[in-house]
Amino acid sequence: MGSVWLAEIDKSLIDTIKSIVKTMERVNGEIVPVPVDAFVRNPEGVVQIAKYPCVTIFNYDVRFAGYRFDPSPIRGQRADGRITLEQPALPYDLYYQIDFWAKYNEDINEMLRRWHGTIGKNHLLKVIDTEGNQRFSPMTRIDSANADYAKGDQRIFHRVFSYKIWVELDERPPIQVPYATTVQVDKVEFKEGKI
Repeated sequence: MGSVWLAEIDKSLIDTIKSIVKTMERVNGEIVPVPVDAFVRNPEGVVQIAKYPCVTIFNYDVRFAGYRFDPSPIRGQRADGRITLEQPALPYDLYYQIDFWAKYNEDINEMLRRWHGTIGKNHLLKVIDTEGNQRFSPMTRIDSANADYAKGDQRIFHRVFSYKIWVELDERPPIQVPYATTVQVDKVEFKEGKI
């Protein structure tokens, strides 16, 4: 089975955001929903927003999730007196910050209405793993903040949400061990009072 790690979560989050988060704009005389731009930002650098409204994401922590780990191998195929044991995947929690940016209050309100109306506090994020399999990673909102600020004479609406996302690394090779194919039991007679 394949792994789910940073690149897979980045792609899934960006795709999910682009499919959900929209603002209302006038196009050819009609007010229609328009998707906002979404991208992974560099967490070490100064945030450079070229176009508002938009959404940025970045991973700020990775932790081994020992509370979800069962070290017992998983039984696999038997052949030629040997059995293949799959090693269990290694569980991790990835911590992401998702930032919503807008110049207008109505834009930030519309973006958040669509996001929270679909994602909520807990969500199963659809992800494609490294082997091309569809998986679902539980995603939980753990914190939020209003980080609006003034830039010159203009206010920038900025909302920040932190999420914990479950992932698994399934990179460890299987182990082959011998197993018994024949069991021989010798006949033992028991006589009353004697063994």
